[in-house]
Amino acid sequence: FVMRRRDPGTETYRAWGYPITQLIYLAISAWLMINTLYHRPLEALWGILIVAVGVPFYYGWKKREGEI
Repeated sequence: FVMRRRDPGTETYRAWGYPITQLIYLAISAWLMINTLYHRPLEALWGILIVAVGVPFYYGWKKREGEI
């Protein structure tokens, strides 16, 4: 959605059913995340923690590659 709004001239790929298929995907993904948090909160929180620990590494690596 964002890329099509920012630079509308670069539409090189047309997805079937756009934007309905993307909205359905977002809705199902949100439902899966909420359902996991509700039914298996401990496992979901461990997953969130692992991702949160990885975020500083991602930005550190990204910054390091920009300096090279």
